[in-house]
Amino acid sequence: MQKFSFLSRICKKVVEAPPVFVFLSFIYPSVYLIRINSHIYTVKQIIVTFLFIFLFSLIAMVIVGVLANLLSRILVFVKKYFRKKGKSSNLVPKLYGACIGATGTIILLILLHSANRELIPAIHNVLWLPIYILAALVVGGITYRLKLTLFNMILCLLILTNGVLWVVHRFEPDSIYLDTRLFEQSVLFKNKPNVYLVILESYASLDMREQIYGIDNEYIKNELIKRNYAIYKTYSNYPSSLESVTSIFMMRHHYFKPSRGIADGAYRNIIGGENNNPVINIFLNNGYWVDYRKFDPYFYQLSSAVHSKQVRPLLEPIAVFDRLIAFLNVILNNLEINTEIFKKLLWCPEKILGLPIETVDRMVATNSGKPVFTVLYGGATHTPISILQYPDVIRQLPGASKMPFWKLNQINNYWITTYKNLVTKSDAALIELIHGIHEKTPDAVVVLIGDHGPNFNKGRFEGTDDNLNDNIIANGINPSELTRDYFEVFMAVKWPKENKMTHGYFSHVNLFRHIFASLANNPSILDSRVSDDSYLMVRKNFRLGKMRHYVTVKDGKLLDRWEPFTIPVAQ
Repeated sequence: MQKFSFLSRICKKVVEAPPVFVFLSFIYPSVYLIRINSHIYTVKQIIVTFLFIFLFSLIAMVIVGVLANLLSRILVFVKKYFRKKGKSSNLVPKLYGACIGATGTIILLILLHSANRELIPAIHNVLWLPIYILAALVVGGITYRLKLTLFNMILCLLILTNGVLWVVHRFEPDSIYLDTRLFEQSVLFKNKPNVYLVILESYASLDMREQIYGIDNEYIKNELIKRNYAIYKTYSNYPSSLESVTSIFMMRHHYFKPSRGIADGAYRNIIGGENNNPVINIFLNNGYWVDYRKFDPYFYQLSSAVHSKQVRPLLEPIAVFDRLIAFLNVILNNLEINTEIFKKLLWCPEKILGLPIETVDRMVATNSGKPVFTVLYGGATHTPISILQYPDVIRQLPGASKMPFWKLNQINNYWITTYKNLVTKSDAALIELIHGIHEKTPDAVVVLIGDHGPNFNKGRFEGTDDNLNDNIIANGINPSELTRDYFEVFMAVKWPKENKMTHGYFSHVNLFRHIFASLANNPSILDSRVSDDSYLMVRKNFRLGKMRHYVTVKDGKLLDRWEPFTIPVAQ
């Protein structure tokens, strides 16, 4: 009983201590943000990151406490100097509490900024800072008269609640998991050539390249045809990279379900084989070596199923503060301060523990003559996602910060010129790549596929009307035109020599059914096809309204109008 009483007194003193508010203002956002994104990171990464944040928070608490105490005494001294009369005996602790309260509030809100933007999208970016300052002043005013005990207790309760929720989530069944073992075991290859999947970032179809961007496609068409590639036009099933590439590997629709948290959801776990990935499993079942060494690490979380040179830092969960980090990088870059030091600091635990850093090869085994499934990355890029990514000549135009992206892209033919130059360079690199593959393994099966369109008309569905189709038309184009911009992509396949199948239209979700049917010489694999549909998850305005699902392509056919879509209950 005495021990319990002693512990309760200690806890009471800790909760009543004003500087603890600063400590908790660091800890709560970390617990909350890492909890909702915990499926992306390993337990070791989370533990190391929390240890780092804990130590950093303690140091920050001491520094802020000392500075707040110093500032309070200076303010009291100034008051006494200019106003000889008046009581000042209890003014220092009051000002001290107000300074701590205001500082902790600013820290708390800035660290939660990503979540705040998701929670209240209606607030314009430029308004967040004055809102945060106002909130800090309000809390500072409250804590001038009252103690910080209540605020500390609330944060402790929130931290405890999120900790419990994290444990609960660890034992929840995966909502996107589907047992595909029977299907995987039934796919037995008759031929086992090397297979290459080349993901091409923002690679529009040849028709779109010619019609919208004025790109001459003859050279790349001739090079592909010369090496027996069949050239296709298809529609990606989803409008962004992780969603689209995940649908290739899942071989079915996920309807944006992996988009949990404020990072990038569970997509990387699926692509890397940590979660159920039928494509990887089928290649492994057929004796293949799965090689991701030249695949962009952005796309996947490494698992034992694939071989890669990728090594992720133990402090990677710090990425949940991505918007804060991006903002600091912009500030430092504008001040011409090198930000490379942050990347080096990210690897501090590895340096201390003597672990591999960055591109150190993780592979222990070597390929002993197995056929290889290789995934590579190339292509162009999509339009900017922030006003900060535009060149100064556009960014500094009057009113540019309030203009929609699709209008910014049209200024001085900015995006048409940019994309044309990007594609010219990436086409040359792609041709060099297929030459190298042909020389090394002339019988290889090769798939070249765009992940999504370049988004020239990004956000052109935004407007005041609840019906997105009416917004699109009001913005000067038809829904089908916007669909083509988002989804219509380039695809070319070098089929197996023994391929005797006739391949009609297929999209990303059915791509590997056709590849496997050819390698297994088994057309019945195509009986498991899913719908070749394309989906968007958007709101009518960037900052207003709830997220809604729309279908834009049905069974490979463009829709004249986007149709609202409800996820099937069985999915």
